[in-house]
Amino acid sequence: MKQFTFLLLFLNFNFILFGQIYISGTVNKMDNSVLPFVNIGIKSKNIGTLSDENGKFELTISKQFSNDTLTFSYVGFEELNIPLKTFLPGQKNIFTLKEKINFLEEVIVSNEKRKSIKIGTKTHNPFLSGSSESKDKNDIVEFAKFIEINNKNSSIQSLSIFLVGLNIDTATFRINFYDAKEGMPNKRIIEKSIIQRSDIKKGWLTIDLSIYDIVLNNDFFVGFEFLPERKITKYSFSYGAQFGGNSVARRSSLGKWEKQKGAALSAYVTLKQ
Repeated sequence: MKQFTFLLLFLNFNFILFGQIYISGTVNKMDNSVLPFVNIGIKSKNIGTLSDENGKFELTISKQFSNDTLTFSYVGFEELNIPLKTFLPGQKNIFTLKEKINFLEEVIVSNEKRKSIKIGTKTHNPFLSGSSESKDKNDIVEFAKFIEINNKNSSIQSLSIFLVGLNIDTATFRINFYDAKEGMPNKRIIEKSIIQRSDIKKGWLTIDLSIYDIVLNNDFFVGFEFLPERKITKYSFSYGAQFGGNSVARRSSLGKWEKQKGAALSAYVTLKQ
């Protein structure tokens, strides 16, 4: 009976193993230097991961998605899309991303005195919070905040986020900007790599964005990712929130954006108009 039970367990293990696609590799630039923190996944399927500081990653995907495409996405670079059917077991993979050619948009300079304003949720409730981390410690959760500027020329100065439940004293964030479509984040509109490592404590964390010369004229979403560190095994922190409104997030690299009503993320943008 023991031998029979062991045989069943062995067969079940092999069924799980052969029912999965395992992919690993390194993500590089055209000059063969590594690209850290690349978002890797199947779009809108909540299956993904993030390359580490050395550009390396591992990802296991169920074979039910074998007809899908694996996408590599990094700000300032062309997306790389590869059908999952093309991957071979045990293959050593190097994925090379090509830099985008960006055309500068016209910037209108005015002598008119501009005022500084804050747009977003500037309060928090001590009983509300949102997780900063994905279930997969090698992946990300990305939150996005809708910023309505009413077609006014706006110079982005900073992003402020309320943090609670801290177990770490430093963290690395990536900031993304998206246009809005049907009330959700759509395409990335700023092709600048905005990654900042900051000392953190409970309360408002303000990330200076003035050095990036970001000027926008249409309503947008600002997204922020907490980039995980492999050596940290404990829970890191949570984001604050306030009753009312809604929050927008995706729980995996290149995953589906989802909206939850009833609570708004405690985050706001400071800009000049």
